[in-house]
Amino acid sequence: EEFELGVVGVSAPVYDFKQRVVAAFNVSAPKQRFGRHLDQAGQLAAKVARDFSVALGASPGPSRA
Repeated sequence: EEFELGVVGVSAPVYDFKQRVVAAFNVSAPKQRFGRHLDQAGQLAAKVARDFSVALGASPGPSRA
């Protein structure tokens, strides 16, 4: 609820082949519907960002997204 009361979100960085952050993957939703699943959503956001990163040539290692 950092920017808007009642809205929560998760995000993860997307890296390019030079291991630079070039984008971010973000999902937000009303806390009432999303709040109990925030950890799960964070893990999924990290996986999606990691997949995007690998597609851009980034290392798939654990330090990435």
